[in-house]
Amino acid sequence: MTWPMLFGVLSLMTFQLADSAFIGQLGRDPLAALGFTLPMQQLIIGLQVGLGIATTAIISRTLGAGDELRAYRLGGLVITVGGSLVFVLCIGLWLLQSQIMTWLGAEESLLPMIRSYWLPWLIAAWTGAALYFGYSVCRSHGDTKLPGYLMVATSLLNIALDPLYIFVFGWGLPGAAWATVTSFGIGCLVIYPKLLKRHWARFDLGQLALGQALKQLNNIMAPAMVSQLMPAAS
Repeated sequence: MTWPMLFGVLSLMTFQLADSAFIGQLGRDPLAALGFTLPMQQLIIGLQVGLGIATTAIISRTLGAGDELRAYRLGGLVITVGGSLVFVLCIGLWLLQSQIMTWLGAEESLLPMIRSYWLPWLIAAWTGAALYFGYSVCRSHGDTKLPGYLMVATSLLNIALDPLYIFVFGWGLPGAAWATVTSFGIGCLVIYPKLLKRHWARFDLGQLALGQALKQLNNIMAPAMVSQLMPAAS
């Protein structure tokens, strides 16, 4: 079960590497503008990884207890809660973008460029989080091959689309973010139909003891998230 995820996670790291390599060809300022999103990206990743850890722990334990229907509903709950939390965080980052850039010490000349990149980057971050929650549900059911292979496929697609969007289409810095949105979006179109076909995610959440489920989720998610958020905070 380790090998698919090992190569998958390594390939995920190429998203930022590939974007930086291609954006660097545009010059110093676009690369600097990209850099100001990195602490915020770590913040979003910390949230999604913390929830992903909780997902794997809770759903796998529920399956081990023999309650498959509850496990399927927990999958739907995780996707709904995770997508909502990351959406709210992205909205907050959008509204506070000027203050955040000032706090991080962005030069006045860079602000228009950062603003042009901020919206597509936030869309890419939310799409990536939605895809990651799909990966987490798959892992909790013991399937590491689908998320592992899909991570590799989406990273290769991103590498192929970066020069097309940045240079050929002439979109420049925002083109890197739109390439990521396209890659993650295609990944979502692959993994979510699989989850629904396998019944690993059900959204009849009214049948779930919602308060108890959210408390159970938070008990594991909160400490995992805090440990993930420390690098971003520092």
